Amino acid sequence: MLVNASGSPARLADRLRAARSHGFVGREREVALFRKSLNTVAGDPDSASVLFLHGQGGIGKSTLLERFGDEATEAGRPVVHVKVRGMLPSRRVLEDAATEALTRRHGVLLVDDFERCQGLEEWFHQKFLPQLPLGVLVVVAGRQPPGVCWRTDPGWRKSLRIVRLDDLPPSDAVELLRAEGVPAELHAPVLSFAGGNPVALKLSAEVAKRDTGRRAMVWRPDRDVIAALIRHLVDDVPSPEHRQALEVCAHALATTEELLAHALPDADAGELFDWLRRQPYIDPCPLGVFPHDVVREILDADLRWRDPGGYVELHGRVRSHVVARARTATGADLVPAVLAFTHLQRSNGFVSRFLTWRINGDVYEDSLRAEDHELLVELTRGAEGEESAAIVGFWLAERPEAFRVLRSSRTDRPAAFSAWLELDEPDPRQLSADPVVAACWEHCRTTLPLREGEHLVVARFLVRRDGVRGPSPAMDIMLHRVIGELFHLKQVGWSYIALSDGDAWRPFFSYLDQPAIDPAPSVDGRPHTLFAHDWRAVSVEQWLRPSGRRLDQVNPDPRSGQRPGPSAEELVVLAREEFDAAVRDALRNVHQADVLSANALARTRLMAHAPGADAAARIRGVLGSAVESLAAGSDAPQSHQVLRATYLDARRSQEAAAARLGMPYGTYRRRLQKALAEVSERLWARELHGPGHL
Repeated sequence: MLVNASGSPARLADRLRAARSHGFVGREREVALFRKSLNTVAGDPDSASVLFLHGQGGIGKSTLLERFGDEATEAGRPVVHVKVRGMLPSRRVLEDAATEALTRRHGVLLVDDFERCQGLEEWFHQKFLPQLPLGVLVVVAGRQPPGVCWRTDPGWRKSLRIVRLDDLPPSDAVELLRAEGVPAELHAPVLSFAGGNPVALKLSAEVAKRDTGRRAMVWRPDRDVIAALIRHLVDDVPSPEHRQALEVCAHALATTEELLAHALPDADAGELFDWLRRQPYIDPCPLGVFPHDVVREILDADLRWRDPGGYVELHGRVRSHVVARARTATGADLVPAVLAFTHLQRSNGFVSRFLTWRINGDVYEDSLRAEDHELLVELTRGAEGEESAAIVGFWLAERPEAFRVLRSSRTDRPAAFSAWLELDEPDPRQLSADPVVAACWEHCRTTLPLREGEHLVVARFLVRRDGVRGPSPAMDIMLHRVIGELFHLKQVGWSYIALSDGDAWRPFFSYLDQPAIDPAPSVDGRPHTLFAHDWRAVSVEQWLRPSGRRLDQVNPDPRSGQRPGPSAEELVVLAREEFDAAVRDALRNVHQADVLSANALARTRLMAHAPGADAAARIRGVLGSAVESLAAGSDAPQSHQVLRATYLDARRSQEAAAARLGMPYGTYRRRLQKALAEVSERLWARELHGPGHL
């Protein structure tokens, strides 16, 4: 299709006004570059004669070419505009379309949708362009950047200028919405959905202008907008597997070949990943590849609407991979891994009130350095007060390894910090120095004390130099560090998270099944809210299950964070004496299903992951495996035989069991008591430490 952009002054003015009203915002740098090229290309061997614009669909390439055409026409230059969309691209078609540019000096040739004739790229730059008259300015626009053949040809180094078009910056995006008549109260949700993509902004603006009666916090684009954006922004995909790969990429924070292999086990993950990384709306990052914001939003929203069951299935596959990664990540890898997990909750209308997911590089997480001690005390004094500063000084001396520091990327100085305190027993010095830690121990003692081998943990301080209260990128990092530590808990009875601005965070931590406890200890005259969780009652494994009181409930109440009740009962926490008694009672009644189902072991952590159709079957299986494990012990064969003969093989009297074993009754009784103690000890270790300890 050939368009000659020459026209009368009146027509030109109309077109310029139309261009400005159609999202022509925020491209002044590119326009300035075009004007410079337009003014210098004629006869200047050092000027760029080809501008190559590339960027994702909807980013404004076609609109910008229209503006270039208007600028050139206003400057008195003949314009030839080749729009490849709708054409069957071939050499002859391009040559015929550009005849005018080939025959007239100082012309301007605009080629749009160049990605549709990618197969002609080598001919285009090696054969077609060199035959144009000196002084012709060529602007090529496509979704893909120019190929290697351009960049490795020395002849093009001075003549080619490559320009990537990115999203509009926020200020320009707001200007566009304002020009489109979108009410100010809807700017934030429209920008949250559309980002800086001009086409997405315009299509969303059309809907938003009709939705002035809706609350800003619940505004969403309608189905027609999403369908139009998918058609406009995402090219036709080669196969259903490629579309599924896009949907995985849209749902996950970042996508790797490993994630694709897990989420799409029957597909060629390597080929799909290579295809993803070549798409113009997909960018690389250290964690993998990710789509541009508006592409992510429309693909995820479309799948959720089009195939709700498929969406839940995809979420589950992505989630299981992400959880496994987060539970094994350590050190600097922990926060990114947990970010990938919480990112799966970004659209539920609640979590996004507390997490920004905008970790923008202004700060980075690091370990504590010796020179940081005084700086952290001073930082705390300015942000919290003298008493808090003294407490930070105490813990820096007492537990320096507990601190994580966020440093300014510009100055390398501490900008925020937190501490993760693991405490085995009350220490009078610590209780005296820190009223928050003292309150944690008091709550633990009066509610449900630790058992032998257990400890408690306290997420302490979360102090920021900027004094900002509430969500921020720095707070994101510290919170994700805390959540990641919770993923890795072992032998922990209670965890506590202490915040000086805790009231604002109550709904979020309630959502995490970390309710606030009363009374709140006071430091520097300000209450420090404590959010607590008993990990013996609801284990990490239960907490992370896809339903119930876990981090990823899909649809909480957007105001309070309240969710449906847990899918499984909370676990009971037995003292050691109660646990031993329950083991003995279970062995005595191992063949009576109704009695066994009512045993206190049924709701302990010990049984949380045991196989079995019902409580009786689970208890019976765990007891059997524990007794069998005694066969490998030093004195175990006799202990194993005594327990099997007395309880498991068949219920019989102790006298009958002793006779069956050929033991004197007194010897048998001593062996039985020792065997009961051994099996109870093994089961207790598993109760405290989880599976694998038997």
